[in-house]
Amino acid sequence: MTTKHKRLEMQIMIALQRRSEKLRVFRFDSGHAFYIWSVEQGQPQRFAYGNKGWPDLTAGANGKTVGIEVKVGHDSQNSDQVMMQNSFSVMGWDYYLFDDKRDFNLQIDEVLKCLSI
Repeated sequence: MTTKHKRLEMQIMIALQRRSEKLRVFRFDSGHAFYIWSVEQGQPQRFAYGNKGWPDLTAGANGKTVGIEVKVGHDSQNSDQVMMQNSFSVMGWDYYLFDDKRDFNLQIDEVLKCLSI
């Protein structure tokens, strides 16, 4: 992970959390399991983070969960990340590809809109 990637992650976390006291953003580094309530499934769903493909950031508010994968430069999703994005979709969760090419505030607004903030 490059310094530019880490810097963009931190900017995203700060921007999202400054917009709402209800919003929480997490960055997971090591492999542990956790449960998140799935509104679509009506039950808790087990996930392991730190596994290949898990998004760089996970945000939650108002009973919704969003995965945020951060890309800089010419970096693109690998096959594990695409599979995880599909898993998020099956769970009824949103997944965003955040990059350093598009307008930063527009991307922040997209995530906030999804989380009903």
